[in-house]
Amino acid sequence: MLEINNGKSWRCQWKETQANGKRITQRITLGSTKKLSRSAAMKHHDMIMSIIGTVEQGQSFDRPQQTWLVTIPEKLHGRLERLGLVRERAARRSQDEFSVTKVREEYQQSRDVKSSTLANENRAFDHLEEFFGADMDVREINAARAKAFAGALPKARVTGTKKLATSTVSGLLKKVDGLFNYLVDSEFITKNPFRTINKSMKRDPSKDHYVTIQEARDYIDAVEHPQWKAIMAIARYCGIRGPSDVLFMKRKHINFETNTVTFPSLKTGNRNCPMFPEVVEHLQWLCDREADAEGYLFKDTEQGGHGKKGNWEAVRASGNLKDLNLRKTPNDSYHRLTGKDPLPKLFKNCRATRVTELIKVYGKTQHSVCNWIGHTKQIEDEHYLMMMEEDHKHAVGIVTDPKVGDKIGDSTPITQQSTVLSDDVLQRVMATTEAEALAENTLVLKELTTLLASTPDAASLLLSAISAKAKKPQSSSNRGRTCTPEGTGS
Repeated sequence: MLEINNGKSWRCQWKETQANGKRITQRITLGSTKKLSRSAAMKHHDMIMSIIGTVEQGQSFDRPQQTWLVTIPEKLHGRLERLGLVRERAARRSQDEFSVTKVREEYQQSRDVKSSTLANENRAFDHLEEFFGADMDVREINAARAKAFAGALPKARVTGTKKLATSTVSGLLKKVDGLFNYLVDSEFITKNPFRTINKSMKRDPSKDHYVTIQEARDYIDAVEHPQWKAIMAIARYCGIRGPSDVLFMKRKHINFETNTVTFPSLKTGNRNCPMFPEVVEHLQWLCDREADAEGYLFKDTEQGGHGKKGNWEAVRASGNLKDLNLRKTPNDSYHRLTGKDPLPKLFKNCRATRVTELIKVYGKTQHSVCNWIGHTKQIEDEHYLMMMEEDHKHAVGIVTDPKVGDKIGDSTPITQQSTVLSDDVLQRVMATTEAEALAENTLVLKELTTLLASTPDAASLLLSAISAKAKKPQSSSNRGRTCTPEGTGS
């Protein structure tokens, strides 16, 4: 409660339970009654009581509490420190320590990050300094100025005239947001002006491209070195991000007994992926070249394999992935072979294609694919899954059952869905059917498909014939017989 001590000063008083269960009275002087009005003293009292509750519950101070702690006099802050309610206040900073350049230096020196992360931060902070000025006091950057910076960022290209990509702008803003979160935590400022700025990474559908099997073959055929062929096959059929997934890949990461591949990704850590048939021969070549279990599979070669001699080992030592360009050589080779323009965003679209293919064509669960390819369902939905032509065809093929309702919009849609056979069922069919029969049945199905597509009445006639056949009574020789799982009578 708030009270006056000896008619001279305001005092805040409360009961506190100690570890032994004993309750004691705690008091803290707020200031002289001559210099501090009752309303101001009550504000101090209410804020102290809220801080006591926050500390007891083990929570972090909210923004009003942080703002109050920054503005109160040194004596009052010291009394709170002695009672263990707040940590020691940082030493008063000089004016120049609030400049963009100084806070940037302090922020980066306080953390141990990868060189690639540091390079990305420097790019973002360079834009910040260029827009506001190196000597700008960060306390003067409010929400309106932060919004102006975010609006100008897409046009802040160092070279060329095109706007920065949405993904690039999003990444830069997230780095700046991280800096200002640090400034709030370190009590440079009380509020992050970039907190409400939209930093979401929007997908550009115009850059999406489904990499067909033929295009993948062309890329693999276009490059000469087997190591390059392995990179392109793994990119298309295992969905690697690029050098970050294979840079530290060793012989021990390939297991031909369990048909699994472990990708030691720098971004997400180890991920286990099935050894898909399309990559087996390429992985075999890599493993035949490197017998040591601890040996790296991707090496520097005279014939290439990375665009520059010496880059694999150099990047493994430096960690700077930008020095390892895996796009230029295959793109140039593809253009020379086919005369076509290289595919956009090669590795990203190979990865997105494989995700879409596994889920929509082969019927694998999203949970499995996320684990194999190494991302979350949210990221998969936002950045990788693509619309296919078949999606539209299936939507057009939706029919309604007239028995369900006779009003427009009252019918229950029945979607024509394709059935995906499991590998086990398919192998059993292949193993128990003679080659001549398989070929004959394939030809019959092709002719039947052509007939159904060209003759509108063919489907209804076929269904009528099947229905009539089903209604015929069984012969005495077959009556009472059942079919076992193996297809033999019982």
